[in-house]
Amino acid sequence: MYKIACIVLSIVVLILIALLYQQSKGISVEPINSRTPGKIDEARHVIKTGVEPISSRTQVKTEEVPHIMKTGEPIHVDMLNQHDVIGKLGLPLGHTADIEAEIVSGESMKMKEYWGRYLLKVSSVNGVPLRTQPILTFQLPFGNGKLANDHFKLYEMKKGKRASSLSNLEIKEIEKGYVGSVVKLIVYEAGEFYGLPKVLPPEVDVWADRGFHFSTYLEVLFQR
Repeated sequence: MYKIACIVLSIVVLILIALLYQQSKGISVEPINSRTPGKIDEARHVIKTGVEPISSRTQVKTEEVPHIMKTGEPIHVDMLNQHDVIGKLGLPLGHTADIEAEIVSGESMKMKEYWGRYLLKVSSVNGVPLRTQPILTFQLPFGNGKLANDHFKLYEMKKGKRASSLSNLEIKEIEKGYVGSVVKLIVYEAGEFYGLPKVLPPEVDVWADRGFHFSTYLEVLFQR
């Protein structure tokens, strides 16, 4: 009887020592009957290697999972047709949407590429207000008697005739009641690459205000 008591006491002491050691190493222990088979395997992995398995982490680093594409990694052009590309409206490119937008002057953008043009500052998409309001150029593929995307088209829309040149005074006159107005449109966002390459042969002596890049714009289908 004495020997049995000594054996039981020894086992209890060993268990206490093991628990104290685990607590000192910051390892929390769940009751075995509360663990799932997956958790038991993960616990064994931690004890054996000292490394937490990827499946139990809240964030996965791209270098640990080869199929996750890293930023800046080249893609083949065919992938653009195999995956949705999300535009500035928050929708895939090529998807129609009802928007509400303010017409803004390109000069207010302080960028040479927008001089003489008008853009749309989108405030809502499909009835949902946008916290960040993107400003995009727009095209009128089917024509529109109430919208113009540059100075000369606006002059023609308002005056009923074309102009070969416009003075600053004439531009200010035709912009009254147009710039700053709010419109409701059915549109879809499209995109394209344009601009000149960053590296050009010495024989090509040109100056580019914008390098080769991808940009999106709106195609206006209908004005409500």
